Amino acid sequence: MRIILRRRIRPNPANYHAEYRQLVLQVARLTIGRASDQHIHINHPDVSANQAILFSTLGRLRIRALNAGTVTVNGKLRRSAWLTVGDVMTFGVARLTVEQLRADGVIVLRLNDPHALSIAKVETAHDLSIKGTGLNPRYWSWLLVLSVLGVGFAVPLAGALISPLRPTVRSVAVLPSDALWLPGPLHDAHRAIGNDCNVCHTTPFERVKNDACETCHRSIQHHVMATSPDARLFAGRQCVDCHLEHDAQKTLVARDSDDCVACHANLKSMKPDTHLQDVSDFSRTHPDFALTLLTPQRSKDDTAWRPVTVPAASRASAKQDSNLTFSHKVHLDSKGLESPSGRKQLTCASCHQTDAGGRSMMPIRMETQCASCHTLQFDENDPSSTVPHGDLPRMFKALREHFSRAFLEPKAGRGDSTKSARRRPGDEQQILSREEQRRALAWTETQTMSAARELLEKRVCVECHKITKNTQREAGPEQWRIEPVRLTQRWLPRASFDHAIHKASTCATCHQHMENSDDSSTIQMPSVSVCRDCHGDNEARKVVSTCVMCHDFHRPGRGPFDDAVEVAGTGSVR
Repeated sequence: MRIILRRRIRPNPANYHAEYRQLVLQVARLTIGRASDQHIHINHPDVSANQAILFSTLGRLRIRALNAGTVTVNGKLRRSAWLTVGDVMTFGVARLTVEQLRADGVIVLRLNDPHALSIAKVETAHDLSIKGTGLNPRYWSWLLVLSVLGVGFAVPLAGALISPLRPTVRSVAVLPSDALWLPGPLHDAHRAIGNDCNVCHTTPFERVKNDACETCHRSIQHHVMATSPDARLFAGRQCVDCHLEHDAQKTLVARDSDDCVACHANLKSMKPDTHLQDVSDFSRTHPDFALTLLTPQRSKDDTAWRPVTVPAASRASAKQDSNLTFSHKVHLDSKGLESPSGRKQLTCASCHQTDAGGRSMMPIRMETQCASCHTLQFDENDPSSTVPHGDLPRMFKALREHFSRAFLEPKAGRGDSTKSARRRPGDEQQILSREEQRRALAWTETQTMSAARELLEKRVCVECHKITKNTQREAGPEQWRIEPVRLTQRWLPRASFDHAIHKASTCATCHQHMENSDDSSTIQMPSVSVCRDCHGDNEARKVVSTCVMCHDFHRPGRGPFDDAVEVAGTGSVR
């Protein structure tokens, strides 16, 4: 809406003709009121701050009062009205007249306001220059510049450079200290430093050096092996490249990936013989995950576990050799399982539980996860007859103690096999004869070996464990060997993963088809494509994922960052 507003100025005493000042407005609607932000500002107590609006609709001009006010149109109070040429609107003592409604859509209004100032008075009222105050602009400008320099630079600089003045400048409230230069507050992790800037800023007007950081963080780990020649590639790295202090951030670590990608997008330019693949983003170029498996290294009397890296290309054929026989398909059967306490329905959480922080999974223990169903009972007539788990000598000791007690304290109803071994009542306190001792030992050993064969070769132990038999031995626990069980706990030891953050997802979201696995050696760790279902770089509806979300720059076991490293072939030490 294009409006030409002709505002009446006081009559000129020379010719007594009214003078108007013309203003062109291009607005969607014209606002009228006492507030200074109105298009037509009328300073009168009877006019509200936002009195009315003038707008064009359906090719016609209309005025409408705002809030609960009214507008006087041609002497009548109206809430709203259609306007034509010649209509007069009254606002306090001011009158607004519709002079013309042109064919090209231009609206011409005339405003007569007795309180309006003359042009000269208006210009005087808005004269905000220093000269108008009678002051010398040059003198006061220089005074202002020198004051700002003194307050914001000279005094704080003196406190920062002159040690004797520093406590005074920083303790007196009216004196400006170098705290004025702080771009933001200290992070909570550094609050113990207090207000002593010189703890970190050892040299004025220079970035904080690594030496200052290493004063407190002496054991921080390197990105590569500290004793490796590759450490020279990081000789120019500064802590402040990634750790942003005074930045009002919740974390001190820069979260973006630009600094990581600067090297990892083209690693061969830094180290031509590297085996690592290039990565420039997570959504497209990040390689699939290489897994780390614990693999048993068997010897004659012992088993050692060694971590072995499985490349991404070999994941499909990789198997976990844990010495455990286990079927997820059986244990996750929707119909449930028979247990000593009745039928039970198991879920993933029945065995796989997180630690107190929810971040990592705790190891699975026989005593906590399995014993409620697998009781290790060997005598069906005696519910308390159980053997300890995982220790053959202790198992045989428990069996011998049980059957020795059965020989000395026979129970009724044990069957014919024990009748010949029973002693007469009243003989408990008598010393066994040689013949009775021989009979007791022989019977106990026979029953012990029979129960051991049942446990180790037919049921219970053999159901879950790999058990080998030494054919060179015919008696005692030495003729059996139970292969130790150890499951891989950290499949991706060089990456960080928090189960607590992912608790909204089900286990099957990442570990797919595990409920159909009938082989404990099957590996169902998620691939990078599974993670990309939720994580990405800048894609809509995906979690923005940067390098530091999963990877640390300071790698554990790489040695202190400030270790001296001899550069190969140069004899120099960085």
